[in-house]
Amino acid sequence: NAQKHAFLSNMLFSEAHIDSAQLNSSVISRAKNLNYVPRSARSSQARITCTFEASAENQPYIIQKGQSFSTLVKNDQYVFSLPNSIIVSSANNTFTFETDIYEGIYVKDTYIFKTTERVPYPSFKITNKNIDTTSLTVAVYEDNSTVPVSYNLATSLLGLNENSKVYFLQVGSNGFYEIMFGDGVLGYKPKENSSILLDYRISSLNKPNGASNFVINFDPTGNESELTNTPTTTTVTNAFGGDVPEDIESIRYYAPRYFQTQERAIIPSDYEVMLKTRFPEIEAISAYGGEEADPPQFGKVIITPYLPGFSTIPDSKKQKYYDFIKPR
Repeated sequence: NAQKHAFLSNMLFSEAHIDSAQLNSSVISRAKNLNYVPRSARSSQARITCTFEASAENQPYIIQKGQSFSTLVKNDQYVFSLPNSIIVSSANNTFTFETDIYEGIYVKDTYIFKTTERVPYPSFKITNKNIDTTSLTVAVYEDNSTVPVSYNLATSLLGLNENSKVYFLQVGSNGFYEIMFGDGVLGYKPKENSSILLDYRISSLNKPNGASNFVINFDPTGNESELTNTPTTTTVTNAFGGDVPEDIESIRYYAPRYFQTQERAIIPSDYEVMLKTRFPEIEAISAYGGEEADPPQFGKVIITPYLPGFSTIPDSKKQKYYDFIKPR
């Protein structure tokens, strides 16, 4: 009995620390104390150009978010979707649009916001573990309104007040992601019986990486077709960036380092840690202050990420990295 109790005590003590924990739930729980949300699955991203001819009687054409393209990778079919609605117009009968597309279909979870004495701050589970959390949008309908109010992801409490329309993201003990709203002091608390709509994309992980041929699955002119030929697609950038959810060793390494940055990029290692944890397609990264450059570039930071399969960083990715780092 003494030996068994000693072994059990050692296991319990080990699971209480992020450096020695072996259970996924334990590592996630320890990371939560450091305000670190483990990275979700990521959808592969490609960039295409689509061209079609139409009568143009009812242009401009509005192509809704979620419209899809198909592709084959090693005889397996995957669906890529538009992340946002786009408007297409032309001065003649030939229409062209260039856009990023992401692997996966969009699904929705709906909930009713209700509180109880035992659960004053309810959480709402995202029902698929392979969610790409970068695609998540949260909308709330209050007082039976048909007009939704969009909520933004909050990664810290800085700058929040009782009117801030934000939500918080975390991983539950069962491994599913959850969202929570503010308490009415730090973040707005939705009214009772409000409807909550979670819209997100499900990823097939890294399997679609490398896809290069895409076939359009919809009529870009709408339900009442005005097409005069079959749309064609040209691939600008092959699919890349799809990835599996973050594993235990990665969480163990990045959680304390991310906590050290406090959501602020100040020293070079802050840039490296924040970009690497946010964008899993970056295999390696180096950052240094402009004062170390020759000639010196005071007031600047030079960041060199490495993306496998690319000789240069795509402009779309470069802009995303910049937009992520700039406010920090």
